[in-house]
Amino acid sequence: MMRFLFVLVALCLLITLSSCSYRLAGVKPLGEPVRVVITSNATNVVRSQGYLQKEVAAAIESKLGWNVNPAGSAKLSLTIDEEVIQAIGSDSRGIATRWNITISGNVMLTSKHGSVINQWSGICYSAGLNDEAAAIELAANSAGLQIATWLEGWIESQPVQ
Repeated sequence: MMRFLFVLVALCLLITLSSCSYRLAGVKPLGEPVRVVITSNATNVVRSQGYLQKEVAAAIESKLGWNVNPAGSAKLSLTIDEEVIQAIGSDSRGIATRWNITISGNVMLTSKHGSVINQWSGICYSAGLNDEAAAIELAANSAGLQIATWLEGWIESQPVQ
């Protein structure tokens, strides 16, 4: 259990450090508020939907500085297409004690700049039901940062209006 907590803390630290970026100027503004919606969820991990929506919105606000609003004129549509649960650790009897959970899907931004689409994925590790929610939230956080990084690259490639 101690080893799991160490890995969990290390993942949190890695995610936090990877979300830090230094630049001389801020990210280009989108120029309109954006709403984050889940359009479909084909997984069995029900918690992933709420966590993903919350973490993507938080990443967009903190990393890009964009305004996230439920009534936004720009729309960031997320699909959760798949979950893969794999046993990655077992006890001396061969019974699974640790799992890798991968959730993935597509993201599409529709704004006054046009539409753009990409794929995303988030990975988490779980040692059982007690830490499953925290692990899925970490996977959603990872996906949120991945989506925000992709959006940053996309907006920076757009011509100045």
